Amino acid sequence: RTYSNIGISYIRDQRSWIFYPESIQIEISTDGKQYQPLKLIEIEASKISDQNPMVAKRFTKAPNFPIKSIRYTIKNSGNCPSWHLGNGYPTWLFIDELILEK
Repeated sequence: RTYSNIGISYIRDQRSWIFYPESIQIEISTDGKQYQPLKLIEIEASKISDQNPMVAKRFTKAPNFPIKSIRYTIKNSGNCPSWHLGNGYPTWLFIDELILEK
């Protein structure tokens, strides 16, 4: 299928130790074997002043040719930051939707 945009939505609720990912790499394949990366989606680190809970969506432009497979590589932000109650403990990562726009 051919798509105009490929994206993802994800959730942040820092009170529950759920943080946005650090980065998202989307790769596409026309044959299901060889993958080509699209533009890396980098996400700003969380701050103590961030609103919670929050859902965010990010997209990247898809090439204008049929795609057989899509692969997402999502990097967790790591441990809770120093200002957080869970300082030093692992964060959770919640992905809401994988989005494909025609």
